[in-house]
Amino acid sequence: MSGTPFAVAISPAGVTYVTQAWAASAARADLPATTFSTPFPVGAFPSQVRMSPDGRMAYVGNQNNPSAGTITFVSVATNEAVNTAAVPAGAILTIGLSPDGKRLYVLTDYYGVYVLNATSGELMDSIPVASTGTLLTGVAFHPFSPCLYVAARDEGKVTTVDLRTNQVVATFAVSGARIQNVAVSRDGSTLFATDIQRSKLLV
Repeated sequence: MSGTPFAVAISPAGVTYVTQAWAASAARADLPATTFSTPFPVGAFPSQVRMSPDGRMAYVGNQNNPSAGTITFVSVATNEAVNTAAVPAGAILTIGLSPDGKRLYVLTDYYGVYVLNATSGELMDSIPVASTGTLLTGVAFHPFSPCLYVAARDEGKVTTVDLRTNQVVATFAVSGARIQNVAVSRDGSTLFATDIQRSKLLV
């Protein structure tokens, strides 16, 4: 695949989207088939994609430029953009979709986290950079508790956010680490973090 494949998301029905960062597009395959569709346009430098729980909508985070990134809402039925939402400021480094599919958590470079309505794209809330840190590259949701984990890459820091209030409730840092991404085990007991500074998986 051309265009620098960057991120992938798979729906419960096996619909697969891959973003193509340098082509400002995405492409689709329907598993188990591995043939991709003709790429379709999204936003500039699409760096992340998430699927709604019902598989009807895909959300593509576009870094665009440092002034204001966008989210492209893509209808899975047509592979067409049906809405675009812009954040107030900042390049979008990654996005997270709440487990209930109602809220998008948009992680930025130097402007914290924005919370958008996943249906309308309207801004609902924000979590300030003073609470989260900068260069937010990793996001994960706890499978049972209403918790969101946000990684601030160059600070080696992970912040825990209460999804009921969107308030930071805990923070921990690993000295010397640069945490690129985070994930939670299926039973919710363990948080994993990738340390790109030392090529390690932190547990």
